[in-house]
Amino acid sequence: MMFWLGFLPLLSLLTWPSLAAEAPEKRRTAGQFHDLLLNGLVARPHKFDKWFPEFGGRIDAVSAGVCQVNLQAYLGNHTARESLPDTVIEYCSNQNDCILDNLVESIKSDMGTAQVLLGLTPVILSNFGPSIAEISVMSTQRPLLTLLLAFGAPAIYPTRLLRYDNPLEVLRTNSPKSNFFPLQLQNRHAVLISIAEYVIAAAAIANVFHCTITLGLWTLSIIGCETFVFPFLWVILALAVHIPAAVALRFLKGSKLKIPSLAAEFRRPDLTSIGKRLRHAFWREFAPCASGPSLVVEDDETSSFAISLNYLAGIVAYAQLTWGISVFSSLLYISVRDASFVVARLVASALVCQVILSFELRGLEDALAGSERESAEAKTKCLGPHEDPDDSRFKEPNDAEKNRSGLPLLHSPVTRDVEDFGSDVRSGLGSVSGDASGI
Repeated sequence: MMFWLGFLPLLSLLTWPSLAAEAPEKRRTAGQFHDLLLNGLVARPHKFDKWFPEFGGRIDAVSAGVCQVNLQAYLGNHTARESLPDTVIEYCSNQNDCILDNLVESIKSDMGTAQVLLGLTPVILSNFGPSIAEISVMSTQRPLLTLLLAFGAPAIYPTRLLRYDNPLEVLRTNSPKSNFFPLQLQNRHAVLISIAEYVIAAAAIANVFHCTITLGLWTLSIIGCETFVFPFLWVILALAVHIPAAVALRFLKGSKLKIPSLAAEFRRPDLTSIGKRLRHAFWREFAPCASGPSLVVEDDETSSFAISLNYLAGIVAYAQLTWGISVFSSLLYISVRDASFVVARLVASALVCQVILSFELRGLEDALAGSERESAEAKTKCLGPHEDPDDSRFKEPNDAEKNRSGLPLLHSPVTRDVEDFGSDVRSGLGSVSGDASGI
């Protein structure tokens, strides 16, 4: 579900230009339609129209002045195309070459420095972004908010390649940021905080989408002259990292992960109707993790499939990071000042998303710590003040120690001694019956 929701904006963005220009295309004459087939005329040219402000005036003067014929050919002027019989891709490249040939060297040097800064942008954002393990844990509790955070902070914090990071360890790590947020939430405060989280996450996404789409339209990419979706596509590709990591968390061997996820809560038997389940799922999604139920995590051996998915997420994270560096470092016609403003906006979105994620993880850590503390107190109260809870006599029975009814046998000092005595009696009777059969 998260996968298709993430790709809906991309599909609409790719189909919008052709749909918007469908009616004008039908009004073309036979000669223009012949030109459309021969030269590959695009439905709607996107380049050489708007520029970033610092160099925009001088670049536009060159584009509309010395390079006017190439520009008109790119925009679809039939007369200009007759004098320059090329394809649309070549029209775009020729216009780019013409502009670069007529710009002063100082502007070119500034644009080169801006390319270096933009190329470092994915690396900078990855230091403010979430890790694979953090997003995996959050996806079990609040999947919609996790989807928003994945778009708001598209760069993933990379770990060492082919190294498995157990997502459950995120909840047990007492990092300095864990103690930054106070979590004594009342119900009214929880509602206000949840609303604020979604509003801030939505604003961060709008900022990232606006930045990347504007960057694609107002600049020109060396690796795709006529394409403007590359920066936006890099944002969408963040889902390809989070999805395998989130799925891997649900394939722990033996299903020992007992975090009450939203999907599990939706299937609760006490919720008899679909309406009740939807309302319960709605309130679970929109409730901060700090006000949610207690967590119980039972460690077990991780399956090879879960490890493989985690490795896959790490490989895709590096591929996305490399793709982002290639895309952002290939952009032309933007100054260092304008590029710095774009980077600052992207960093701001990633930073606020990281604050939201840290707050939610802090709530999960507190819920897990409270559950483990209550479990330890209950065990100590049951055993007594002078008995060791780690004694092997008090450990949880395994499957072989369960009776025929499926209930676990009681394990206490008395019952353990009784079981040992019964075992000795059965072995003695076995030896006696063996001797009798021999006689």
